[in-house]
Amino acid sequence: MGRFLDADIAHQCIFTPEELEVLNFVSRAAIDRLAITTQDEVEHIASAALSLYSTGMTDPGLLLQEVLSRFGRSIKPSAARHVDARKHTRARTR
Repeated sequence: MGRFLDADIAHQCIFTPEELEVLNFVSRAAIDRLAITTQDEVEHIASAALSLYSTGMTDPGLLLQEVLSRFGRSIKPSAARHVDARKHTRARTR
């Protein structure tokens, strides 16, 4: 996610370490579940996660579900809820 943020001029925000942890978690989980293999696809996943997070969608399970649905696949809400939200959620501060 760090390399993507460095290269993505459109998203010049400052993220806390906790926020970056959420974005990394969601991006990696989506990449794994969608069997993403190309750098272009990885960047699309990261961009989607970042865009959604920037609009206020900070719950990791819901964020993952929305990223997956944007790419034509979704997971059952119960599977999204198994994410430990306490571990990956914190109020956004900027």
